[in-house]
Amino acid sequence: MDITNLGTQLKLAIRIQLAGLAMDEMDFTCRFYTYTDKYIDITRDEMVVDNGCYIAVVDTRWLSEGELWLRTTAVVPDEDAGGTRTEISTIRTGIHLKK
Repeated sequence: MDITNLGTQLKLAIRIQLAGLAMDEMDFTCRFYTYTDKYIDITRDEMVVDNGCYIAVVDTRWLSEGELWLRTTAVVPDEDAGGTRTEISTIRTGIHLKK
């Protein structure tokens, strides 16, 4: 587990693989949080794009101590579901924030 101090800006590469779609073919939001009431939502449009790779810049000064989690919510095209469907995935980043 990597440990980083609160107040650090993390640059995290985001990769979503759903139904053979490219990431620019879906809307998505990434929520970075520890288990408190503090979180940061970053939309696809707010991310830096570098050669097709989406990079989320997370300013950890707005978060609390603890393990950093990522919840991704993607809205993907799906004719069988009436046009779109929502996919939600939650993962541990392996990053622990401390003061």
